[in-house]
Amino acid sequence: MRVLNRLKIDLPEDLLSLLLKNYMDKGNADEVNYFEFINDVDRPEDMFGAGRDFNHSYDYFSVTDPRAVETQIIKLQPEDVDDVLSRIRKYCSQNRIRLQEFFRDFDKLRSGRITSTQFRTGMSMVKLNLSQSEFDLLCNFYSASPHTIKSIAPAGQSLFNWRDFCDDVDKIFFTKGLEKDATTEVNLPTIVTKYGQLCTSKLDNNLADNIVRRFKQKLMRERLDAKSFFQSWDKHNRYKVSPKQFRQVLSTFGFNLTDNESDALCKYYTNQEGEIEYLKFLRDSNPDDLVPVEETKSRYNAKGWKFSGITDYDALMLKIKNIVKKGRIRLMEFFQDHDNLRKGYVPYMKYKGVLRSQNIELTDTENEILLDRFKLSEDSKLINYVDFVEEIDRIFTKKGLEREPRATVEEFTPINIIDPDDVLTDAEEDVLEACLQRLGRETRNRRLLLKPLFQDKDKIN
Repeated sequence: MRVLNRLKIDLPEDLLSLLLKNYMDKGNADEVNYFEFINDVDRPEDMFGAGRDFNHSYDYFSVTDPRAVETQIIKLQPEDVDDVLSRIRKYCSQNRIRLQEFFRDFDKLRSGRITSTQFRTGMSMVKLNLSQSEFDLLCNFYSASPHTIKSIAPAGQSLFNWRDFCDDVDKIFFTKGLEKDATTEVNLPTIVTKYGQLCTSKLDNNLADNIVRRFKQKLMRERLDAKSFFQSWDKHNRYKVSPKQFRQVLSTFGFNLTDNESDALCKYYTNQEGEIEYLKFLRDSNPDDLVPVEETKSRYNAKGWKFSGITDYDALMLKIKNIVKKGRIRLMEFFQDHDNLRKGYVPYMKYKGVLRSQNIELTDTENEILLDRFKLSEDSKLINYVDFVEEIDRIFTKKGLEREPRATVEEFTPINIIDPDDVLTDAEEDVLEACLQRLGRETRNRRLLLKPLFQDKDKIN
Protein backbone atom coordinates (compact mmCIF):
# COMPACT_ATOMS: atom_id res chain seq x y z
CA MET A 1 0.00 0.00 0.00
CA ARG A 2 2.97 2.34 0.67
CA VAL A 3 4.50 1.61 -2.75
CA LEU A 4 1.23 2.30 -4.51
CA ASN A 5 0.92 5.54 -2.53
CA ARG A 6 4.45 6.62 -3.65
CA LEU A 7 3.46 5.92 -7.24
CA LYS A 8 0.41 8.15 -6.66
CA ILE A 9 -1.99 5.28 -7.31
CA ASP A 10 -4.88 5.96 -4.93
CA LEU A 11 -7.59 3.32 -4.99
CA PRO A 12 -10.87 3.11 -3.11
CA GLU A 13 -10.96 0.66 -0.23
CA ASP A 14 -13.22 -1.84 -2.01
CA LEU A 15 -10.89 -2.09 -5.08
CA LEU A 16 -7.83 -2.26 -2.83
CA SER A 17 -9.34 -5.09 -0.83
CA LEU A 18 -10.06 -7.01 -4.05
CA LEU A 19 -6.42 -6.60 -5.15
CA LEU A 20 -5.10 -7.76 -1.82
CA LYS A 21 -7.46 -10.71 -1.76
CA ASN A 22 -6.29 -11.77 -5.23
CA TYR A 23 -2.52 -11.50 -4.62
CA MET A 24 -2.26 -12.62 -0.97
CA ASP A 25 -1.91 -16.23 -2.06
CA LYS A 26 -0.11 -17.36 1.11
CA GLY A 27 -3.32 -17.06 3.09
CA ASN A 28 -1.88 -14.69 5.72
CA ALA A 29 -2.33 -10.96 6.31
CA ASP A 30 1.34 -10.01 5.97
CA GLU A 31 2.59 -11.01 2.48
CA VAL A 32 1.47 -9.90 -1.00
CA ASN A 33 2.77 -11.62 -4.17
CA TYR A 34 4.03 -8.45 -5.90
CA PHE A 35 5.81 -10.43 -8.60
CA GLU A 36 2.57 -11.75 -10.09
CA PHE A 37 1.02 -8.29 -9.72
CA ILE A 38 3.86 -6.71 -11.75
CA ASN A 39 3.63 -9.40 -14.45
CA ASP A 40 -0.07 -8.78 -14.80
CA VAL A 41 0.38 -5.02 -15.05
CA ASP A 42 3.44 -4.92 -17.33
CA ARG A 43 2.51 -7.68 -19.72
CA PRO A 44 5.19 -8.68 -22.29
CA GLU A 45 2.48 -8.91 -24.95
CA ASP A 46 1.82 -5.18 -24.60
CA MET A 47 5.51 -4.20 -24.34
CA PHE A 48 7.25 -6.53 -26.85
CA GLY A 49 4.43 -7.98 -28.92
CA ALA A 50 5.24 -11.52 -27.65
CA GLY A 51 4.42 -13.18 -24.35
CA ARG A 52 6.49 -15.27 -21.99
CA ASP A 53 5.21 -18.48 -23.52
CA PHE A 54 6.44 -17.59 -27.02
CA ASN A 55 9.23 -19.69 -28.62
CA HIS A 56 10.60 -21.32 -25.50
CA SER A 57 13.42 -23.81 -25.88
CA TYR A 58 11.71 -26.45 -23.76
CA ASP A 59 8.92 -26.62 -26.33
CA TYR A 60 11.44 -28.10 -28.79
CA PHE A 61 14.13 -29.64 -26.55
CA SER A 62 12.53 -31.06 -23.50
CA VAL A 63 14.76 -31.80 -20.52
CA THR A 64 13.05 -35.12 -19.88
CA ASP A 65 13.46 -36.43 -23.46
CA PRO A 66 16.39 -38.85 -23.95
CA ARG A 67 19.28 -37.57 -26.05
CA ALA A 68 19.21 -38.99 -29.57
CA VAL A 69 22.61 -40.17 -30.82
CA GLU A 70 22.94 -41.24 -34.43
CA THR A 71 25.81 -43.26 -35.82
CA GLN A 72 27.85 -41.73 -38.60
CA ILE A 73 27.39 -43.84 -41.70
CA ILE A 74 30.39 -43.85 -44.03
CA LYS A 75 29.48 -44.54 -47.66
CA LEU A 76 32.75 -44.94 -49.54
CA GLN A 77 33.03 -47.22 -52.55
CA PRO A 78 36.68 -48.16 -53.15
CA GLU A 79 38.06 -49.54 -56.38
CA ASP A 80 39.95 -52.47 -54.83
CA VAL A 81 41.96 -53.49 -51.75
CA ASP A 82 44.95 -51.37 -52.81
CA ASP A 83 42.69 -48.34 -52.85
CA VAL A 84 41.61 -48.99 -49.24
CA LEU A 85 45.21 -49.58 -48.15
CA SER A 86 46.29 -46.31 -49.80
CA ARG A 87 43.70 -44.42 -47.77
CA ILE A 88 44.77 -46.11 -44.52
CA ARG A 89 48.48 -45.53 -45.29
CA LYS A 90 47.85 -41.85 -45.91
CA TYR A 91 45.94 -41.49 -42.62
CA CYS A 92 48.61 -43.34 -40.62
CA SER A 93 51.41 -41.36 -42.27
CA GLN A 94 49.79 -38.00 -41.52
CA ASN A 95 48.99 -38.87 -37.89
CA ARG A 96 52.11 -41.05 -37.24
CA ILE A 97 50.08 -44.08 -36.06
CA ARG A 98 51.39 -47.61 -35.48
CA LEU A 99 48.43 -49.95 -36.06
CA GLN A 100 50.00 -52.92 -34.24
CA GLU A 101 49.47 -51.29 -30.85
CA PHE A 102 45.69 -51.29 -31.36
CA PHE A 103 45.36 -54.97 -32.38
CA ARG A 104 48.01 -56.62 -30.18
CA ASP A 105 45.84 -56.62 -27.02
CA PHE A 106 43.08 -58.58 -28.77
CA ASP A 107 45.54 -61.33 -29.76
CA LYS A 108 46.34 -62.98 -26.41
CA LEU A 109 48.11 -65.98 -27.99
CA ARG A 110 50.13 -63.81 -30.41
CA SER A 111 48.89 -65.91 -33.30
CA GLY A 112 48.58 -62.91 -35.63
CA ARG A 113 44.81 -63.40 -36.00
CA ILE A 114 41.79 -61.77 -34.41
CA THR A 115 38.08 -61.81 -35.16
CA SER A 116 36.57 -59.43 -37.70
CA THR A 117 34.59 -57.71 -34.93
CA GLN A 118 37.79 -57.05 -32.99
CA PHE A 119 39.40 -55.70 -36.16
CA ARG A 120 36.57 -53.21 -36.63
CA THR A 121 36.81 -52.22 -32.96
CA GLY A 122 40.54 -51.60 -33.38
CA MET A 123 39.97 -49.39 -36.43
CA SER A 124 37.41 -47.39 -34.44
CA MET A 125 40.05 -46.90 -31.73
CA VAL A 126 42.36 -45.55 -34.43
CA LYS A 127 39.50 -43.11 -35.27
CA LEU A 128 39.46 -44.32 -38.86
CA ASN A 129 35.90 -45.28 -39.75
CA LEU A 130 35.50 -47.80 -42.55
CA SER A 131 32.51 -48.20 -44.81
CA GLN A 132 30.90 -51.60 -45.20
CA SER A 133 32.44 -52.00 -48.67
CA GLU A 134 35.95 -51.27 -47.35
CA PHE A 135 35.45 -53.60 -44.39
CA ASP A 136 34.25 -56.47 -46.60
CA LEU A 137 37.16 -56.05 -49.01
CA LEU A 138 39.72 -56.13 -46.20
CA CYS A 139 38.08 -59.11 -44.47
CA ASN A 140 38.00 -61.15 -47.69
CA PHE A 141 41.59 -60.29 -48.57
CA TYR A 142 43.10 -60.90 -45.09
CA SER A 143 40.93 -63.84 -44.01
CA ALA A 144 42.75 -66.55 -42.06
CA SER A 145 43.12 -70.21 -43.03
CA PRO A 146 40.26 -72.67 -42.18
CA HIS A 147 42.19 -74.85 -39.69
CA THR A 148 43.02 -71.76 -37.63
CA ILE A 149 39.40 -70.69 -37.57
CA LYS A 150 38.31 -74.00 -35.98
CA SER A 151 40.87 -73.73 -33.21
CA ILE A 152 40.62 -70.04 -32.26
CA ALA A 153 37.57 -68.30 -33.73
CA PRO A 154 34.18 -68.33 -31.95
CA ALA A 155 31.29 -69.98 -33.70
CA GLY A 156 29.95 -67.99 -36.62
CA GLN A 157 32.88 -65.53 -36.81
CA SER A 158 35.78 -65.40 -39.25
CA LEU A 159 39.35 -64.50 -38.36
CA PHE A 160 41.32 -61.56 -39.67
CA ASN A 161 45.08 -61.75 -40.29
CA TRP A 162 45.98 -58.45 -38.60
CA ARG A 163 49.77 -58.97 -38.71
CA ASP A 164 49.90 -59.12 -42.53
CA PHE A 165 47.54 -56.15 -42.67
CA CYS A 166 49.79 -54.06 -40.39
CA ASP A 167 52.89 -55.07 -42.38
CA ASP A 168 51.28 -53.86 -45.61
CA VAL A 169 50.26 -50.54 -44.03
CA ASP A 170 53.64 -49.99 -42.31
CA LYS A 171 55.43 -50.10 -45.67
CA ILE A 172 54.83 -46.37 -45.77
CA PHE A 173 57.37 -46.08 -42.89
CA PHE A 174 59.82 -48.96 -43.44
CA THR A 175 60.35 -52.28 -45.25
CA LYS A 176 60.62 -55.49 -43.26
CA GLY A 177 63.62 -57.80 -43.57
CA LEU A 178 66.17 -55.27 -44.80
CA GLU A 179 68.75 -56.68 -42.37
CA LYS A 180 68.68 -59.97 -44.30
CA ASP A 181 69.29 -58.43 -47.71
CA ALA A 182 70.94 -55.02 -47.70
CA THR A 183 70.76 -54.69 -51.49
CA THR A 184 66.95 -54.73 -51.58
CA GLU A 185 65.52 -51.77 -53.44
CA VAL A 186 63.01 -49.90 -51.27
CA ASN A 187 60.00 -48.41 -53.03
CA LEU A 188 57.43 -46.42 -51.08
CA PRO A 189 53.85 -47.62 -51.64
CA THR A 190 51.28 -45.32 -53.14
CA ILE A 191 48.96 -43.21 -51.00
CA VAL A 192 46.87 -41.88 -53.90
CA THR A 193 43.25 -43.03 -53.77
CA LYS A 194 40.83 -43.28 -56.69
CA TYR A 195 37.41 -43.50 -55.10
CA GLY A 196 35.44 -40.37 -54.37
CA GLN A 197 36.43 -38.71 -57.62
CA LEU A 198 33.87 -37.47 -60.09
CA CYS A 199 33.55 -39.62 -63.20
CA THR A 200 33.56 -37.59 -66.38
CA SER A 201 31.75 -38.60 -69.50
CA LYS A 202 33.21 -38.56 -73.00
CA LEU A 203 31.23 -35.40 -73.82
CA ASP A 204 32.66 -33.60 -70.76
CA ASN A 205 36.20 -34.69 -71.66
CA ASN A 206 35.84 -33.31 -75.20
CA LEU A 207 34.37 -30.08 -73.84
CA ALA A 208 37.24 -29.71 -71.32
CA ASP A 209 39.85 -30.33 -74.04
CA ASN A 210 38.24 -27.66 -76.19
CA ILE A 211 38.33 -25.15 -73.32
CA VAL A 212 42.00 -25.93 -72.60
CA ARG A 213 42.84 -25.39 -76.27
CA ARG A 214 41.06 -22.03 -76.29
CA PHE A 215 42.82 -20.95 -73.10
CA LYS A 216 46.20 -21.94 -74.57
CA GLN A 217 45.53 -19.72 -77.58
CA LYS A 218 44.66 -16.83 -75.25
CA LEU A 219 47.92 -17.25 -73.34
CA MET A 220 49.91 -17.30 -76.58
CA ARG A 221 48.09 -14.25 -77.93
CA GLU A 222 48.29 -12.07 -74.80
CA ARG A 223 51.50 -13.53 -73.25
CA LEU A 224 50.00 -13.90 -69.75
CA ASP A 225 51.63 -15.43 -66.68
CA ALA A 226 48.66 -17.49 -65.49
CA LYS A 227 50.37 -19.11 -62.49
CA SER A 228 50.77 -15.86 -60.55
CA PHE A 229 47.01 -15.20 -60.64
CA PHE A 230 46.25 -18.62 -59.12
CA GLN A 231 48.98 -18.20 -56.48
CA SER A 232 47.30 -15.05 -55.15
CA TRP A 233 44.46 -17.35 -53.97
CA ASP A 234 46.83 -20.14 -52.87
CA LYS A 235 48.40 -18.62 -49.75
CA HIS A 236 49.99 -21.86 -48.49
CA ASN A 237 51.38 -23.04 -51.85
CA ARG A 238 49.25 -26.21 -51.94
CA TYR A 239 48.67 -25.75 -55.70
CA LYS A 240 44.94 -26.21 -55.14
CA VAL A 241 42.01 -23.78 -55.24
CA SER A 242 38.28 -24.13 -54.83
CA PRO A 243 36.04 -24.35 -57.93
CA LYS A 244 34.66 -20.87 -57.16
CA GLN A 245 38.18 -19.38 -56.99
CA PHE A 246 39.16 -21.26 -60.16
CA ARG A 247 36.28 -19.74 -62.10
CA GLN A 248 37.01 -16.29 -60.62
CA VAL A 249 40.62 -16.41 -61.83
CA LEU A 250 39.47 -17.33 -65.33
CA SER A 251 37.06 -14.39 -65.23
CA THR A 252 40.00 -12.15 -64.29
CA PHE A 253 41.65 -13.13 -67.56
CA GLY A 254 38.46 -12.22 -69.39
CA PHE A 255 37.94 -15.91 -70.15
CA ASN A 256 34.25 -16.34 -69.31
CA LEU A 257 32.64 -19.80 -69.29
CA THR A 258 29.09 -21.05 -69.34
CA ASP A 259 27.78 -23.23 -66.51
CA ASN A 260 28.16 -26.42 -68.57
CA GLU A 261 31.74 -25.56 -69.57
CA SER A 262 32.67 -24.67 -65.99
CA ASP A 263 31.21 -27.92 -64.63
CA ALA A 264 33.02 -30.00 -67.25
CA LEU A 265 36.34 -28.28 -66.54
CA CYS A 266 35.94 -28.66 -62.75
CA LYS A 267 35.10 -32.36 -63.10
CA TYR A 268 38.15 -32.90 -65.28
CA TYR A 269 40.66 -31.30 -62.86
CA THR A 270 39.08 -31.90 -59.45
CA ASN A 271 40.65 -34.18 -56.83
CA GLN A 272 39.14 -36.36 -54.12
CA GLU A 273 38.68 -33.42 -51.73
CA GLY A 274 36.70 -31.45 -54.33
CA GLU A 275 39.50 -28.94 -55.04
CA ILE A 276 40.92 -27.91 -58.40
CA GLU A 277 44.58 -28.81 -59.04
CA TYR A 278 45.48 -25.79 -61.12
CA LEU A 279 49.02 -26.98 -61.87
CA LYS A 280 47.63 -29.79 -64.04
CA PHE A 281 45.43 -27.28 -65.83
CA LEU A 282 48.39 -24.93 -66.43
CA ARG A 283 50.59 -27.81 -67.56
CA ASP A 284 48.01 -28.69 -70.23
CA SER A 285 47.26 -25.11 -71.27
CA ASN A 286 50.70 -23.47 -71.25
CA PRO A 287 51.91 -22.84 -74.80
CA ASP A 288 54.86 -24.96 -75.87
CA ASP A 289 56.46 -22.42 -78.24
CA LEU A 290 56.27 -18.72 -77.48
CA VAL A 291 55.70 -16.32 -80.34
CA PRO A 292 59.08 -14.72 -81.27
CA VAL A 293 59.15 -10.95 -80.94
CA GLU A 294 61.65 -9.23 -83.23
CA GLU A 295 61.65 -5.82 -81.56
CA THR A 296 62.58 -7.26 -78.16
CA LYS A 297 65.43 -9.47 -79.35
CA SER A 298 68.30 -9.29 -76.89
CA ARG A 299 71.53 -7.61 -77.97
CA TYR A 300 73.19 -7.94 -74.59
CA ASN A 301 76.67 -9.49 -74.48
CA ALA A 302 77.21 -11.26 -71.19
CA LYS A 303 80.56 -10.67 -69.51
CA GLY A 304 82.00 -12.65 -66.64
CA TRP A 305 82.48 -10.49 -63.54
CA LYS A 306 83.63 -11.49 -60.09
CA PHE A 307 83.90 -9.17 -57.11
CA SER A 308 87.30 -9.56 -55.48
CA GLY A 309 86.87 -6.92 -52.78
CA ILE A 310 89.45 -4.55 -51.32
CA THR A 311 93.06 -5.35 -52.19
CA ASP A 312 94.75 -2.74 -49.96
CA TYR A 313 95.44 -3.73 -46.33
CA ASP A 314 94.79 -0.28 -44.81
CA ALA A 315 91.51 0.11 -46.66
CA LEU A 316 90.48 -3.41 -45.58
CA MET A 317 91.20 -2.68 -41.90
CA LEU A 318 89.26 0.58 -42.21
CA LYS A 319 86.28 -1.39 -43.54
CA ILE A 320 86.42 -3.84 -40.59
CA LYS A 321 86.84 -0.99 -38.08
CA ASN A 322 83.74 0.74 -39.44
CA ILE A 323 81.67 -2.43 -38.94
CA VAL A 324 83.02 -3.00 -35.41
CA LYS A 325 82.52 0.66 -34.42
CA LYS A 326 78.91 0.80 -35.62
CA GLY A 327 78.01 -2.57 -34.06
CA ARG A 328 80.03 -2.02 -30.82
CA ILE A 329 81.46 -5.54 -31.16
CA ARG A 330 84.00 -7.02 -28.71
CA LEU A 331 85.79 -9.50 -30.96
CA MET A 332 88.14 -10.77 -28.23
CA GLU A 333 85.32 -12.55 -26.38
CA PHE A 334 84.20 -14.43 -29.50
CA PHE A 335 87.75 -15.53 -30.37
CA GLN A 336 88.37 -16.74 -26.80
CA ASP A 337 85.39 -19.08 -27.05
CA HIS A 338 87.51 -21.12 -29.50
CA ASP A 339 90.73 -20.75 -27.49
CA ASN A 340 90.15 -22.51 -24.16
CA LEU A 341 93.89 -22.59 -23.25
CA ARG A 342 94.33 -18.89 -24.13
CA LYS A 343 97.21 -19.58 -26.51
CA GLY A 344 96.47 -16.46 -28.53
CA TYR A 345 95.83 -18.17 -31.86
CA VAL A 346 92.98 -20.08 -33.55
CA PRO A 347 92.73 -22.11 -36.78
CA TYR A 348 92.09 -20.21 -39.97
CA MET A 349 88.54 -21.61 -40.41
CA LYS A 350 87.59 -20.69 -36.83
CA TYR A 351 88.91 -17.20 -37.52
CA LYS A 352 86.70 -16.85 -40.60
CA GLY A 353 83.72 -18.28 -38.69
CA VAL A 354 84.02 -15.66 -35.93
CA LEU A 355 84.10 -12.81 -38.43
CA ARG A 356 81.14 -14.21 -40.34
CA SER A 357 79.11 -14.71 -37.13
CA GLN A 358 79.50 -10.98 -36.42
CA ASN A 359 78.31 -10.08 -39.94
CA ILE A 360 81.81 -9.11 -41.10
CA GLU A 361 81.52 -10.53 -44.61
CA LEU A 362 84.84 -10.70 -46.48
CA THR A 363 85.73 -12.06 -49.90
CA ASP A 364 88.37 -14.74 -50.49
CA THR A 365 90.88 -12.10 -51.57
CA GLU A 366 90.32 -10.06 -48.40
CA ASN A 367 90.67 -13.17 -46.23
CA GLU A 368 93.97 -14.01 -47.92
CA ILE A 369 95.30 -10.51 -47.13
CA LEU A 370 94.48 -10.97 -43.43
CA LEU A 371 95.96 -14.48 -43.47
CA ASP A 372 99.28 -13.21 -44.84
CA ARG A 373 99.39 -10.45 -42.20
CA PHE A 374 98.40 -12.32 -39.02
CA LYS A 375 99.46 -15.96 -39.63
CA LEU A 376 102.00 -17.64 -37.36
CA SER A 377 105.47 -18.21 -38.70
CA GLU A 378 105.47 -21.80 -37.40
CA ASP A 379 102.12 -22.77 -38.97
CA SER A 380 100.45 -20.85 -41.78
CA LYS A 381 96.99 -22.28 -40.89
CA LEU A 382 96.94 -20.59 -37.46
CA ILE A 383 95.94 -16.94 -36.99
CA ASN A 384 97.25 -14.67 -34.21
CA TYR A 385 93.93 -13.14 -33.23
CA VAL A 386 95.40 -11.13 -30.32
CA ASP A 387 97.36 -8.82 -32.62
CA PHE A 388 94.36 -8.53 -34.91
CA VAL A 389 91.99 -7.58 -32.07
CA GLU A 390 94.47 -5.10 -30.55
CA GLU A 391 94.72 -3.27 -33.84
CA ILE A 392 90.93 -3.18 -34.17
CA ASP A 393 90.41 -2.02 -30.56
CA ARG A 394 92.44 1.14 -31.20
CA ILE A 395 89.23 2.69 -32.44
CA PHE A 396 87.87 2.53 -28.85
CA THR A 397 90.94 3.23 -26.68
CA LYS A 398 94.71 3.28 -26.60
CA LYS A 399 96.68 0.50 -24.92
CA GLY A 400 98.87 1.41 -21.89
CA LEU A 401 97.05 4.57 -20.79
CA GLU A 402 97.77 3.72 -17.13
CA ARG A 403 101.45 4.41 -17.84
CA GLU A 404 100.80 7.61 -19.80
CA PRO A 405 97.90 9.43 -18.13
CA ARG A 406 98.48 12.59 -20.17
CA ALA A 407 98.33 10.86 -23.55
CA THR A 408 95.50 11.91 -25.84
CA VAL A 409 93.35 9.41 -27.72
CA GLU A 410 92.14 10.27 -31.18
CA GLU A 411 88.48 9.55 -31.72
CA PHE A 412 87.68 7.24 -34.60
CA THR A 413 84.85 8.52 -36.77
CA PRO A 414 83.20 5.87 -38.97
CA ILE A 415 82.60 6.59 -42.62
CA ASN A 416 79.25 8.10 -43.48
CA ILE A 417 76.58 5.88 -45.01
CA ILE A 418 76.87 7.83 -48.28
CA ASP A 419 80.24 6.56 -49.41
CA PRO A 420 81.67 8.64 -52.26
CA ASP A 421 83.22 5.45 -53.67
CA ASP A 422 79.75 3.98 -54.13
CA VAL A 423 78.31 6.96 -56.05
CA LEU A 424 77.90 6.16 -59.72
CA THR A 425 79.64 8.26 -62.31
CA ASP A 426 77.76 9.88 -65.19
CA ALA A 427 78.81 7.10 -67.56
CA GLU A 428 77.64 4.42 -65.10
CA GLU A 429 74.35 6.27 -64.61
CA ASP A 430 73.79 6.19 -68.37
CA VAL A 431 74.51 2.45 -68.50
CA LEU A 432 72.10 1.82 -65.58
CA GLU A 433 69.37 3.93 -67.17
CA ALA A 434 69.72 2.10 -70.49
CA CYS A 435 69.57 -1.26 -68.70
CA LEU A 436 66.39 -0.32 -66.81
CA GLN A 437 64.77 1.03 -69.97
CA ARG A 438 65.52 -2.21 -71.80
CA LEU A 439 64.18 -4.25 -68.87
CA GLY A 440 61.00 -2.17 -68.76
CA ARG A 441 60.49 -2.50 -72.51
CA GLU A 442 60.93 -6.28 -72.28
CA THR A 443 58.40 -6.66 -69.43
CA ARG A 444 55.88 -4.38 -71.16
CA ASN A 445 56.06 -6.19 -74.48
CA ARG A 446 55.83 -9.65 -72.92
CA ARG A 447 53.36 -8.55 -70.20
CA LEU A 448 55.43 -10.07 -67.45
CA LEU A 449 54.87 -9.79 -63.69
CA LEU A 450 58.35 -9.81 -62.17
CA LYS A 451 57.32 -9.99 -58.51
CA PRO A 452 55.90 -13.59 -58.61
CA LEU A 453 59.07 -14.79 -60.35
CA PHE A 454 61.19 -13.45 -57.50
CA GLN A 455 58.75 -14.80 -54.90
CA ASP A 456 59.28 -18.32 -56.23
CA LYS A 457 62.87 -18.08 -54.94
CA ASP A 458 61.89 -16.26 -51.72
CA LYS A 459 60.23 -19.13 -49.85
CA ILE A 460 59.93 -17.39 -46.46
CA ASN A 461 58.80 -14.01 -47.87
